[in-house]
Amino acid sequence: MLSPDAKSIEELAAILLPMGLTPIEARIQALLTLHPEPLSLDELVEALNVSKSSASVAARELERHGSLQRFSEAGSKRIRYGIMDRGGGFLAAQVNFLGAFGSALHKQARAAQSRKTAARLKRMGDFYLRVRDALEGAIEGE
Repeated sequence: MLSPDAKSIEELAAILLPMGLTPIEARIQALLTLHPEPLSLDELVEALNVSKSSASVAARELERHGSLQRFSEAGSKRIRYGIMDRGGGFLAAQVNFLGAFGSALHKQARAAQSRKTAARLKRMGDFYLRVRDALEGAIEGE
């Protein structure tokens, strides 16, 4: 199996860790991002030198977050995992955060006793909601 070099995988994984991924999730995400084709669980285990159970749990978690997708092999029960071409999986959580925080800031602005505080909270809320809208547009391909 032609695989990206370990240094490239580790460099990309290190960037992914602050997104809240576990080290194995980050390494699987990095490997599949750099690899030209989807890989089976056995191939992930071999390439990353990890246990099959931890690779399976991590792959399912990445799939749940929308970062990976499953591919079935015709005439086989074997599953292959491939990277989503767009980063929407990681960004979806950020979109949710930005929307919730922006809305909460607007709510606090309406309840603020000081006009100065209310104006600041509204500006902040507007900012977070604009960033959310921009990310949603990028994810949807606008």
